Amino acid sequence: MQGQVTGVLGTRVSPLNQELAQEFGFYPMDWRELAMPRKGGVIVEAFNADEVNRLNRKEKGVFADDLSYRIAESINRSGVFTVSGRILNGYLMLSLCIMQD
Repeated sequence: MQGQVTGVLGTRVSPLNQELAQEFGFYPMDWRELAMPRKGGVIVEAFNADEVNRLNRKEKGVFADDLSYRIAESINRSGVFTVSGRILNGYLMLSLCIMQD
């Protein structure tokens, strides 16, 4: 685990987790004791906070836009949800729609 700060915490069989892992990898730890993934959810460690803290305000905005795009596209590729996202007051706001057959 040394040096890796990003990755998906959750089952490897979920289509959503597989798509997110294409962007961020799987986090190298046993996640089964964490409530969210244990109940079917996913946690994405998506960035190194130390690196982001070194960015200026404009660079942080570009980084946030890129990150939201990568997450949204991963979710869309999974075929489980459609998603749209935007930045509001510095927070990534995602809107999810469950795909119905």
